[in-house]
Amino acid sequence: MPPAMTFVRRILPAAKDPADDDPDAGRIRERLCSDVLNTSVMSAIIGGFALSNLQQGGYEFEEGLHLAIYLFSFGAVHACTCSALTSAFVYRHVNNLPEAKLLAWSVKYWWLPYLPLGKFAMGCVSYMISVILISYRDLEMFASWQIAALVFGIMSMSMVFLTVITLQRS
Repeated sequence: MPPAMTFVRRILPAAKDPADDDPDAGRIRERLCSDVLNTSVMSAIIGGFALSNLQQGGYEFEEGLHLAIYLFSFGAVHACTCSALTSAFVYRHVNNLPEAKLLAWSVKYWWLPYLPLGKFAMGCVSYMISVILISYRDLEMFASWQIAALVFGIMSMSMVFLTVITLQRS
């Protein structure tokens, strides 16, 4: 099944066929708007956390670890900001689209609502890596705790990836 039809089938009620003359445009709009609104809120939150990493100061860019923390935090802020902005634009467009055009738009631009989610995922991964690196840097004097925090961080990231993979397969 082409990606456009997979997306449309996901947002349409199970009993409806995208080729029907009487699609449930209200439900399509509700699901599209809900998806992008949730993504925008979560992106703003994670982006704010990542921005606080950048505002710490005291980075010694000659050290590779400090540079990596800064760049991953920077990437998280930009990806999450982009996600929040694209979510807002998609939300506004879908919300203002006449119901008669909504089904055709959702088929033609099936990929557009996925952009904010992709940027959000990129921002989250960057943020989680920056947090792992910060704990590694801060526990420099305590090697066993440094390793424990590293393992804990990697396990947490693995749980997120496993959740996403499981949800994709279900």
